[in-house]
Amino acid sequence: KATAEVIGWPVSPSQRQPEGTVLSTGLHLCFIYPGREEGQWVLMIFESPESVSYGTPNISELDSHPLTEKAPPGAFCVIHASPWKEYARALNEPHSCYRPEYWGRINHYFAFLWDYTFECLALGFRTEEFSGSHAEALSRGAEAMKSTNPLKIN
Repeated sequence: KATAEVIGWPVSPSQRQPEGTVLSTGLHLCFIYPGREEGQWVLMIFESPESVSYGTPNISELDSHPLTEKAPPGAFCVIHASPWKEYARALNEPHSCYRPEYWGRINHYFAFLWDYTFECLALGFRTEEFSGSHAEALSRGAEAMKSTNPLKIN
């Protein structure tokens, strides 16, 4: 049965709702959200992302999500015994390059945000924090993804 462990945001989100922007190429994933101070941005760059979902349900429709009773709204969590991770792992098992030890290290990251739900499967993430405009945050996220080795597997 799935359980949620609240790990908290790497940098506290703003008092405004912690909505974010997702940049993804399939091999790279960056989640950008506003920090606590005006003009502050946080980039979460995910290592070896396997899947991402960003969209419904929003916070007023949480009853429709299977993790409603597990993860508190607004918290950043890791989901243990994740059915989504198991589904993705099973889909990949027939592949000639499938490695069970790799899939054992993949994490399911999760957050119910105000207007969206964010979920991703990845090995881990690193963060960068800076001040600037949203356009600068997008540019910095794209640069961070470009300089990240998508095939880095420890």
